[in-house]
Amino acid sequence: EIVIGAYASKKAYTSPFSEGNLYQASVKFLHHLASKYQTPAQDCSQTHEKMDSFDKASRLLESSYDFSELALDVDEKDRENLQIWSCLTQKEELELVARSIRQKLHENSDLSYKHFRILLGDVASYQLSLKTIFDQYQIPFYLGRSEAMAHHPLTQFVESILALKRYRFRQEDLINLLRTDLYTDLSQSDIDAFEQYIRYLGINGLPAFQQTFTKSHHGKFNLERLNV
Repeated sequence: EIVIGAYASKKAYTSPFSEGNLYQASVKFLHHLASKYQTPAQDCSQTHEKMDSFDKASRLLESSYDFSELALDVDEKDRENLQIWSCLTQKEELELVARSIRQKLHENSDLSYKHFRILLGDVASYQLSLKTIFDQYQIPFYLGRSEAMAHHPLTQFVESILALKRYRFRQEDLINLLRTDLYTDLSQSDIDAFEQYIRYLGINGLPAFQQTFTKSHHGKFNLERLNV
């Protein structure tokens, strides 16, 4: 069983018209998968009695796109949860995001890097700056690439296996494989820690990954857990 999470609504998916819809890209992606694999998508979403701030904002945005009327109670807490920042440069924008992530991690010990997701309008234009700034702030990240069927876990699994063999265990190929959730039962926090470690030390290639990890950088890394 494969469950695919998409930013879309049931209303948008079942609508005969998708052009200009807020969820147009997600709906097209789901229809493409359904057509390619000859399997209709089943709605597994859950309806909660109380909508969170993001749900309210999404429904209001959708109603503005399809010109439907929707009245929702938006309180002060909702306005605090949804923030809009204005930045002059891409560097300033990414630094603000990086500082915000580090601050939230410092304030809430229950959070980890896996709880943050950044949506980019143009991944290619942000790729270099994002890597430079996030490395500077020591924030491990996984950059999803806009390739054909790249979001499908089975496709990522197969492509990662082939790439590992072809390029002799590059960092990004190994991390892509682990993040498919089809190869291992490691938790996301373990994968985040592993990725941070190999990126920090620049570990690349099959011989390097066959060695026992021994550098803890003054106890910063849990070598016992990394070597399991």
